[in-house]
Amino acid sequence: MTARVTLGETKALPYDLFRLIETRAAVRASCLGSRSAIEQATARIRVSRRQVLLGLGAGLVVSSLPAPTTARSRAIRQGLVAVGDGRADATAALERALGGDATVVFVPDGTYRITRQILVPSGVVLKGTGNAKILIDVDAFSATDPADTYAANACALMFRANRGGGVCGIQFALSAYGAELIAMAIALRGCSKVHVKHCQFEGFSKSKILRVDSCDDCWIHGNEFHDCHLESKADAQLTCIDVDDNRLNGGSTGLRITNNVMRRITVSDAFLSAYGDQTDGINISHASSSGHLIARNLIDTVGEGVDCFGHGCIVRDNWLRSCRNYGVKLVHGARNNVVENNRIVRPGLGGIVLAGSSGDAQDTEGNLIARNVISAVGASGQWPKSTTFGIKLEDDHGARVARNNRITDNVISDGGRMDVGILAADGARDNIIAGNVVKSFARAAYLIAR
Repeated sequence: MTARVTLGETKALPYDLFRLIETRAAVRASCLGSRSAIEQATARIRVSRRQVLLGLGAGLVVSSLPAPTTARSRAIRQGLVAVGDGRADATAALERALGGDATVVFVPDGTYRITRQILVPSGVVLKGTGNAKILIDVDAFSATDPADTYAANACALMFRANRGGGVCGIQFALSAYGAELIAMAIALRGCSKVHVKHCQFEGFSKSKILRVDSCDDCWIHGNEFHDCHLESKADAQLTCIDVDDNRLNGGSTGLRITNNVMRRITVSDAFLSAYGDQTDGINISHASSSGHLIARNLIDTVGEGVDCFGHGCIVRDNWLRSCRNYGVKLVHGARNNVVENNRIVRPGLGGIVLAGSSGDAQDTEGNLIARNVISAVGASGQWPKSTTFGIKLEDDHGARVARNNRITDNVISDGGRMDVGILAADGARDNIIAGNVVKSFARAAYLIAR
């Protein structure tokens, strides 16, 4: 069955496949893996405090020599060395390296075990080749209470009010799995122009792995989050990138979250039965968060792909696969966002949902949902007793509703187990729905339910 819900012609979606996972060689090149890359990278970094920190062998090397005049002379082969064998405690060595005057700390290949939180100074870049791993010792990072989110035994790498700098080409993992541990890898708190690029995150549990709170103009790019699992005995959340859940003051502005990969972010059967799938790829967690670009990310096998409470954000050109709940959710007063040109494949319950709220002061309104392709809704059979859909507008069982949104030129197809193409329910009103194409539905292409 095919139905056109139309006030105009549907445009074909131009969706180019993009390369999201960089090869090891590419990561090495971008993170000082060759002399030409060193020259390019160091040319972009202002060495204002007349020190350079680079690596030698399996350790960290710091130099106190005057600022060199050529790219080649920057490879200083003397100074402090930390063993990267995964057993020795490298915390103090990292702290000493970061505590100098270097603007770049180069971490060579190896595994560096840390036993307390490391504070990265403003303007400093912690850099690896993609094969350097920070191993978070779970005996030291033992916090289990979410109230201790930023405690020294909960957050491994802290950026606090930093202006510039960041981390690139580093792997992060726990030394052992802990179902109740809230240990996170990185927190950006009140920062500006900080980047997190080409890093990998694996094996986290009851955590928001990368947190960004009250920051502006930061770039989260080319990272990979994989094989993280939630099986807590209490209700909890596992999120790859969380923005503004613990704001310092106002929400973040102008973040770029691009070209990241998130895959196999799962929950146990027992947790699923008790609490549902409480996992997110990207969560914009407050209505004051604004102006973010979320683009070209691959999110595969997670509860919800992109969950946004913010305003003025663009969610574009993402590929969302096998999200148990939804591909994209706008909720709790999300307004004036653009969700366009996304590819959503095999969502469990629905492709895109716009929901109101019971507690927030604003409706979910003024959003544009355009030119998305949604396919194979409900194909996994995870919601046999629920109404599955391509796009849904609802009030989320509260006083605030989804209204004055525009749903246009989307294609919803291959939905043999999808009940409704576009569902307006529970008080949703004054929305414009035009030019959409719905194929292969079980009940209706378009349904208004009260």
